[in-house]
Amino acid sequence: MRITLTVFLVSLTLLVHGQQKKTYFPAWTFQQKNINIYGVSAGLWNFTNDPQNTSSNGLRFSLIGEGIVVALAPRSPIAESDNLFQSIIDEPISERVNGISLPGTGNAGSYEINGVAIGLVGHLHNSVNGISVAAMINAAQRHNGIQTTLFMNQCYQMNGIQVGIFNTSKKTRGFQIGLWNVNERRKLPLINWNFGSKNS
Repeated sequence: MRITLTVFLVSLTLLVHGQQKKTYFPAWTFQQKNINIYGVSAGLWNFTNDPQNTSSNGLRFSLIGEGIVVALAPRSPIAESDNLFQSIIDEPISERVNGISLPGTGNAGSYEINGVAIGLVGHLHNSVNGISVAAMINAAQRHNGIQTTLFMNQCYQMNGIQVGIFNTSKKTRGFQIGLWNVNERRKLPLINWNFGSKNS
């Protein structure tokens, strides 16, 4: 009797959980809430303040993207303190991309990228684990991997390599290669690095 009751309760839990998030394969639009897409995820852009709770697994393609907003920002979108950084990181992720993101002008918003993101103008991600490439501005609250752009890379917490004309990071474990590089320890031209805390 216990086994039957346990199997029934587990099945009921899985059924209820499965109804909360729909799954699509091999292609669907990411412009819906509470979905998992396996294969190709496509849309125009994702300008929204509400968390979408969307996961794209494979290739995410956005015709326009939100990257133009990053280039027009009047000041740096990167957190200025540990408390603000933690509050941004603790916010629910609107979109998670596991694979390749090709967002036209770029991504801007509550994104987590696990893989590669390539945009024509700029990116602003909450978290990147992999490679992020943009033409003008490449910003991430937390970046693990390679962050590269023709103009400016900005990061609060960076583990890896930044390559661009201007590179800034507030908590760095890695290298910065560019015309002017700034991290919590020093400001240097051409190459900069840090592998410890500011006080060490």
